[in-house]
Amino acid sequence: MNELLGFICGLVLLSCAERSDSKSLEYIFAPISNVEADSIEIDLNESKIYWKGTKMMGLGKHEGEMEIRSGYLLKTNGQLTGGEIIVDMKSIKVTDIPASDPIPIRNLTNHLKSADFFDVDTYPFSTFRIVQIKRNEHGELLISGELTIKGITNSIFR
Repeated sequence: MNELLGFICGLVLLSCAERSDSKSLEYIFAPISNVEADSIEIDLNESKIYWKGTKMMGLGKHEGEMEIRSGYLLKTNGQLTGGEIIVDMKSIKVTDIPASDPIPIRNLTNHLKSADFFDVDTYPFSTFRIVQIKRNEHGELLISGELTIKGITNSIFR
């Protein structure tokens, strides 16, 4: 369970981290009209979740990407205040193993999707509900929320 919690924390932190090659928030998140006036729908074509997982006992790591199924952010008085992201768990990809090694990629991907890890056939989606957004002294966003994977919800505070 600690390995899974470490993976989840890494997933959340990396998905919320600002990447140097990322586009501005105004470009990635486009206003929509079918949700509350202070809601911003996530642009699925411009958004990804980057994950990093540590092997048991810290003996190595793996990285990859996942697709966002849907999501929105909430703004109050011009400030981001909340939101929710739904992740397509079946879209998990491993990116740190060279494409020239397809068998290890397939084996790890199948392991992550299997019932002994994320069980994507039973739980195809996970959610992250943002409950608080603050800025630190360096201007970086600190995002806290509730992450639900396999029907289990854990609070993630940063």
